Amino acid sequence: MGAEFYDRRWELEWLDEKWRSPGGQLLLVYGRRRVGKTRLLLEWAREECPAAPRPA
Repeated sequence: MGAEFYDRRWELEWLDEKWRSPGGQLLLVYGRRRVGKTRLLLEWAREECPAAPRPA
Protein backbone atom coordinates (compact mmCIF):
# COMPACT_ATOMS: atom_id res chain seq x y z
CA MET A 1 0.00 0.00 0.00
CA GLY A 2 2.82 2.38 -0.70
CA ALA A 3 1.04 4.08 -3.62
CA GLU A 4 -0.21 7.65 -3.32
CA PHE A 5 -3.83 8.10 -2.30
CA TYR A 6 -5.50 10.83 -4.32
CA ASP A 7 -8.60 11.86 -6.25
CA ARG A 8 -11.10 10.11 -3.93
CA ARG A 9 -12.54 13.24 -2.32
CA TRP A 10 -16.07 12.54 -3.57
CA GLU A 11 -16.06 9.02 -2.13
CA LEU A 12 -14.65 10.20 1.21
CA GLU A 13 -17.29 12.93 1.47
CA TRP A 14 -20.01 10.40 0.64
CA LEU A 15 -18.78 8.07 3.41
CA ASP A 16 -18.74 11.02 5.85
CA GLU A 17 -22.30 11.94 4.90
CA LYS A 18 -23.55 8.39 5.39
CA TRP A 19 -21.64 7.98 8.68
CA ARG A 20 -23.18 11.13 10.14
CA SER A 21 -26.75 10.55 8.93
CA PRO A 22 -29.27 9.37 11.53
CA GLY A 23 -30.50 5.82 11.58
CA GLY A 24 -28.79 2.59 10.73
CA GLN A 25 -27.56 1.86 7.24
CA LEU A 26 -25.75 -0.96 5.55
CA LEU A 27 -23.12 0.31 3.13
CA LEU A 28 -21.59 -1.90 0.49
CA VAL A 29 -18.32 -0.89 -1.14
CA TYR A 30 -17.82 -2.84 -4.32
CA GLY A 31 -15.83 -2.65 -7.50
CA ARG A 32 -13.30 -4.47 -9.60
CA ARG A 33 -10.33 -5.94 -7.86
CA ARG A 34 -7.30 -3.76 -7.15
CA VAL A 35 -9.10 -0.42 -7.51
CA GLY A 36 -8.55 0.69 -3.88
CA LYS A 37 -11.67 -0.30 -1.95
CA THR A 38 -9.76 -1.32 1.17
CA ARG A 39 -7.45 1.68 0.95
CA LEU A 40 -10.44 4.02 0.61
CA LEU A 41 -11.99 2.64 3.79
CA LEU A 42 -8.70 2.71 5.68
CA GLU A 43 -8.08 6.33 4.72
CA TRP A 44 -11.61 7.28 5.73
CA ALA A 45 -11.38 5.37 9.03
CA ARG A 46 -8.07 7.07 9.84
CA GLU A 47 -9.98 10.36 10.18
CA GLU A 48 -13.09 8.97 11.87
CA CYS A 49 -11.68 6.30 14.18
CA PRO A 50 -8.38 6.99 15.93
CA ALA A 51 -7.93 3.29 16.76
CA ALA A 52 -8.35 2.19 13.12
CA PRO A 53 -5.47 0.32 11.42
CA ARG A 54 -3.07 2.52 9.49
CA PRO A 55 -2.13 1.92 5.86
CA ALA A 56 1.48 0.79 5.50
